[in-house]
Amino acid sequence: MGRLKIRKGIRETSREELWLFAGVVGFLLLIGVLALWYSVGPHFQGTVVEAGTDLRIPLEELEEGELHLFTYALDSSTGIEFVAQRDPDGIIRVAFASCRRCAQYRHLQRGEQIICGHCGHAMAPPDSGQEPTGDDGCIPVALRYVTERGTLLVKGETIRQQYARWYNTAAETQTAP
Repeated sequence: MGRLKIRKGIRETSREELWLFAGVVGFLLLIGVLALWYSVGPHFQGTVVEAGTDLRIPLEELEEGELHLFTYALDSSTGIEFVAQRDPDGIIRVAFASCRRCAQYRHLQRGEQIICGHCGHAMAPPDSGQEPTGDDGCIPVALRYVTERGTLLVKGETIRQQYARWYNTAAETQTAP
């Protein structure tokens, strides 16, 4: 009878340990799946515009409401993400794909919206030529463009200059003590 109690105690301890082990493994598996989903989730996978070139898009390709995603290759290791969109009134907006405050964070696309990876707010591309003021919240910086011969033209030099002007300053401010 004494041996039976010892075996039963060992079996119960083993079950408790097994449940604890299964719980820990399940939790770690969940964390791993969430990390994988976040790393390969619905983030920008737009067209790459090579350094030193301009973006040219036929205007007929800018369908109403559709968000077009682009990455300007600043150099071999740095890409600057930006978007172009035609609203229901036919107005075209081109802007960086993140606001100045959240430029260091990842941003996502949900439907036809850009979602800030820091605060989770939907960001609407601003009007052409609109410049940020002190703390605009989640408003990306607009990029100037021209339309000529049925084509939207965003100059690579404009992208580089605007990025250096608005985002390098924002990054320095965020890292300052």
